[in-house]
Amino acid sequence: MGNANHLAPWWERPRSALVAALLGLAAAACSVGGSTPMPAPSGTSSTPTLSPSIGAPSTRPATATVAVGRIAFASERGGDADIYVADGAGVIQLTDDPAKDAQPSWSPDGKQIAFASDRDGKFQLYVMAADGGGIKRLSDGTGSDAFAAWSPDGKRIAFASDRAGNADIYVMGADGTGVKRLTSDPADDLAPEWSPDGTRIAFERDLAGTNFELFVVDTDGTDETQLTEDSAGDQSPAWSPDGSHIAFSSYRDGDFEIYLMRADGSDVTRISHESADDVEPAWSPDGGQLAFVSTRDGNEEIYVMNADGTGAIRLTNDPADDGAPAWTK
Repeated sequence: MGNANHLAPWWERPRSALVAALLGLAAAACSVGGSTPMPAPSGTSSTPTLSPSIGAPSTRPATATVAVGRIAFASERGGDADIYVADGAGVIQLTDDPAKDAQPSWSPDGKQIAFASDRDGKFQLYVMAADGGGIKRLSDGTGSDAFAAWSPDGKRIAFASDRAGNADIYVMGADGTGVKRLTSDPADDLAPEWSPDGTRIAFERDLAGTNFELFVVDTDGTDETQLTEDSAGDQSPAWSPDGSHIAFSSYRDGDFEIYLMRADGSDVTRISHESADDVEPAWSPDGGQLAFVSTRDGNEEIYVMNADGTGAIRLTNDPADDGAPAWTK
């Protein structure tokens, strides 16, 4: 794919501003091809059965269905970015607005989805029921807000906002009240992700305009710690459900691939091995699988693989781009 800072595709764009990140990520798209399972692409193995043990998957016949739960994602299949859900039997469109709707995030009980949208002029955070009903705006419009992430108890939402100038990490109540700023670094902070015990938040920081590294901070804004340090850049942290590992994407081996590390930043291991780019990991609820975005079949599609990187299959197949997968029970 060449230089990691090339302006296309969307995940390689330098994200020195929150709006630039949103304009790229809002272009995510997805299709499951109705209710007919898709065959695994050539060069991939059978799809994995969900297993709670990292690195010890089993297999089942290859089909492109979600083994357990539902995956929300963003798609441009209707001509603009909207939110969809795949449940293994097909795909349902949840939003239908001429604006861009992107970055879905499930509430812990699977009953609501938070997302970012520019339907009111600038990117703000919204919440809706799991069936797409009852859309309500959460953020107040003082800046551009994105990257919503629910706390494990469902009472708070972490997000990134440029309301103070550059992008920082904030936390608010699930109803949009009680906004508190957690980070205040001159660099842009994006993509917050709660630890499963609710005590820490992982995020990515743009240290040099194009070099993202991963950090964690306590949920009161204290004890900020850098987890990764690589000139190629590390992005999109995703905690395993048991809190022991963080999956992320990195350009450190010449293209974007998916990696695992322990929650303290040690034992970094590459788990995807394709000449194309693999990005945006999202854990299955039991920790046995990862959904992710890949260009290995020509355009951005959503795939699923075992947590050790084996058994990758393509979940979506659409001329539009697919992205921002989020998994719930």
